[in-house]
Amino acid sequence: MLWAIAVVATSSSIPVECASHALLASLYGEPSTTSLQDAPNSQSRPDAVRETHLTNVRQLTFGGQNAEAYWSADGEWITYQTRQDGFPDEQIFRMRADGSDKTLVSTGKGRCTCSYFSPDGKQIYFSSTHEKNEGAQPPVDMSQGYVWRVNEQFSLFRRQLDTGEITRVIEKNEYVAETTIDPQGRYMVFTGAFDGDLEIYRAQLDGSGITRLTNEVGYDGGPFVSWDGNKIVYRRDELESEAEVADYKRLLAQHLVRPGRLDVWMMDSDGTNKQRVTNLDGASFAPFIHPNGRQIIFSSNFHDPKGREFDLFLINTDGTGLQQLTFTPEFDGFPMFSKDGKKLLWASNRFGSVAGETNIFVADWIQNPSTETVSISPDNDVWVYEHASNQDQDAFLRTWGGGIEIMPHGQNPDDTISIVQFPPTTITAGEIVEARLVLTHVAPSGNQRAFLRQYPVQAWSVMAGINEKAWLSDLAGDHWPAGPALASGHVSGSDADGNLEVTFDLGRDGELLRKALSGDGLALAIFSPLPVADLGRDAIFKFFSRNAADAKVHPRLEVVVKK
Repeated sequence: MLWAIAVVATSSSIPVECASHALLASLYGEPSTTSLQDAPNSQSRPDAVRETHLTNVRQLTFGGQNAEAYWSADGEWITYQTRQDGFPDEQIFRMRADGSDKTLVSTGKGRCTCSYFSPDGKQIYFSSTHEKNEGAQPPVDMSQGYVWRVNEQFSLFRRQLDTGEITRVIEKNEYVAETTIDPQGRYMVFTGAFDGDLEIYRAQLDGSGITRLTNEVGYDGGPFVSWDGNKIVYRRDELESEAEVADYKRLLAQHLVRPGRLDVWMMDSDGTNKQRVTNLDGASFAPFIHPNGRQIIFSSNFHDPKGREFDLFLINTDGTGLQQLTFTPEFDGFPMFSKDGKKLLWASNRFGSVAGETNIFVADWIQNPSTETVSISPDNDVWVYEHASNQDQDAFLRTWGGGIEIMPHGQNPDDTISIVQFPPTTITAGEIVEARLVLTHVAPSGNQRAFLRQYPVQAWSVMAGINEKAWLSDLAGDHWPAGPALASGHVSGSDADGNLEVTFDLGRDGELLRKALSGDGLALAIFSPLPVADLGRDAIFKFFSRNAADAKVHPRLEVVVKK
């Protein structure tokens, strides 16, 4: 269901067209495939310490590319998309919830994508090219940059599981895919390109009564219906300039699209009350509403400057309360809650036998994990510059650099850093599963927001013991970072005033952090790799200091402890 969302592409022999497996193909190349008969039904995997919402993790597939796995309404079966030996291209399979009885659903010909159970579990809907092209799909020409194909050969089919009969449901001689179904059976939704744009449509389950739900220029797609059938969540690429619109239309005429920034949106089941849920840099996709109706789970790479790491996130439907759920270094995506909210199904690169292998996992969902977040305020912060003064009264921290490599203090007078110091703090109860430094950037100007993503500000560990009231710039050498960078900051949110929250993930080694805090405290230097001499004031980043009038924008260290 449209995987072609990667910001960074590499060459691959896997066809990049239905945005489904194109994402992982572009990132990691073609993995080996494994015979279904040679693999176990499932295998237990250890819980990840930082993934506090997930427990009793089991791997359900082994080898190749397996993803877009979705529950039947009764939670007994799973339909999914896979690439395996013996087939020309990706096919649709189903399996029991424990990974057993893996069975071919599609014809075994052509390329297939986007399968979904009917509410009664008796049919599986999927898109396929088998009537028009029985072979593998050709690779996409990347001479126009990173693009993927909107495959006009896809038609929508359904298989009757008891008889095996396959019926064509929608044929438009244009892209028709990404189908999901109202659990009450009142309607289905899908993405189509037959009106000259990529839009979301609603129809009866027999394909009749097609109604267009979105009308804005640009890609609207990947719709998922909530378990109560009243809401639809989807992803949208909001085009912001005439040049972007022109490029989009030019590519779409060639059955191509250039994946850009995608955000999560939500609307009522009739297409009214559209609202934007996320406002993040990068690509956020595959949203699904929790059965409680108050939260949305989705996959995104907004936190990775290179755009290669996709993790799962949870957010409230009003756009508040964003939290990261998974922390694997490659890909986690396509999450779906079971109807009772007790299980989570998703695809991941974790535990792959080769790079880029994608498999399907299931875990018990813990809605309210037993954790506590300790918020620590800095006792000192300064910015280091030859002419800096009044540190104990300054409401702002500044940072800019002379290039990618930070130089020893004094060698490059254009370098400036900010040092934020947190006092000794005892954290005794439980295991530290996450720690993050949160800074608030003053409303950015010009290209600063884009620069913060492309060239993220870096956090370096330095010696504690600074004192802003007695700061002298020539003492900076005692605290200047020696490297390497501890973390890179990502834009994690914004407020009504246009300020940006920039978060640095420090939680890789909880015990090391505990030791630092229990000693002299923790001091972190913030440095920008952007050369101000080349880029002007857009390369000067300005954060609120602990002296800012509004305490809500003060720097803070957040430590999450699992009890």
